[in-house]
Amino acid sequence: MLAVVDAALAVQAGYLLTLLVAGSRSVVLRNASTGPEQRLLVVVPAHDEESGLALTVAALLAQDYPRSLFEVVVVADNCTDRTAEVARDAGAQVWERTAHDDPGKGSALAWAVERALAEGGWHGVVVVDADCFATPGLLRAFALHLAAGADGVQARYDVSNPEASWSAALRYAGMALFNTVHLQGKAALGASAGLSGSGMCLGTDLLTAVPWSARSITEDLEQHALVVAAGRRIAFVADERVLSPMPVTRAQARGQEARWEAGRAQVARRHGLPLLLAGVRTRRRAAVVEGLDLRTLPHAAWAAAFAGAAAATLVTRDRRGAGLLAAAAAGETAYVLGGLRHVGA
Repeated sequence: MLAVVDAALAVQAGYLLTLLVAGSRSVVLRNASTGPEQRLLVVVPAHDEESGLALTVAALLAQDYPRSLFEVVVVADNCTDRTAEVARDAGAQVWERTAHDDPGKGSALAWAVERALAEGGWHGVVVVDADCFATPGLLRAFALHLAAGADGVQARYDVSNPEASWSAALRYAGMALFNTVHLQGKAALGASAGLSGSGMCLGTDLLTAVPWSARSITEDLEQHALVVAAGRRIAFVADERVLSPMPVTRAQARGQEARWEAGRAQVARRHGLPLLLAGVRTRRRAAVVEGLDLRTLPHAAWAAAFAGAAAATLVTRDRRGAGLLAAAAAGETAYVLGGLRHVGA
């Protein structure tokens, strides 16, 4: 059993290194024009987000993209504050949703996507969280990829306040590795990059084929599993991004991380093995990669497993296990340091 754990830790480190190398060699799609005109509906799900919402809307309305080709809609979801009023004053359209028996971002997105598809005329639906700031070229990059045939696109999702505290800095490092290095590497391997919840664009053809139905805590991860199961792929944009502030104390961050990890574990149990088996059976690389990816341990869990395996290996004096753990430690360290260097941390 210990040998299996040692080998699994080494394999995960090798997989992450593969993502880093592949992502660092990926080619960025660049073009001065967007090709065919892409009409984009930018959806901002907001539940009691009156503070800071105006800045989010302002950054979206100031996009370097023809104003006639996009609209910004704030979905005021079960709000009890001035979210709707603030959004209108900032220049956004407002869709108000009252469904106290069906709360949550996933449900709000499902409702908004259904309304957008019924309205018609859009080539893609963009999702930006209410506390995020979008870089000026975000919509142009999305339009370029949709025009090139992408089913959907995920932009880089970064922390805006890494200097605020050591806790925020750690979150910046973790998100940089997962939301940039990890996703860019998957896309470079020919798999589907993934969805990060904010800064994502889903083509209306994709949303018609795979309607938004995810309602879990990690609705982005769940929806992406459904996208891959349907044989579709998400592209990745590394040179445009959305930025969001993170909790500045460890106590605040711990609860957020616990919810995310619990949601990821739930999605992994439900979709990981079926995707892997389906990918092997149909020889679809994207499904195989996603199935394996869902089984990878978060860095904190990997570190805990490594510590336990190292202690057991030391007691048993297993030289082969010690070699595997040394390789795992070297690989994980190279991935973390190399990944942070890659993103310019």
